[in-house]
Amino acid sequence: MLKSPALSGSQRFHFNVRRGEELLLDRDGIVLPDVGDAIAEALLCAQMQRTPSHVKGPGRKLFEIMDESGKLLAIVPID
Repeated sequence: MLKSPALSGSQRFHFNVRRGEELLLDRDGIVLPDVGDAIAEALLCAQMQRTPSHVKGPGRKLFEIMDESGKLLAIVPID
């Protein structure tokens, strides 16, 4: 069952994607109960986005989890 952000004290997290100097901003974000759930969601998304080792390009691809104020909360490797 999904929780309503107004009722649960949930907050919006943004999952920016970084590879080296390149940064793709997540402007919409996702509403989750806490940073632990945000990290779990990023790990799940990272697992679904992994590519075979022979396809990977240079540089490590990462999720940078940010809160609504833009504070960096966690970094989760994608590959």
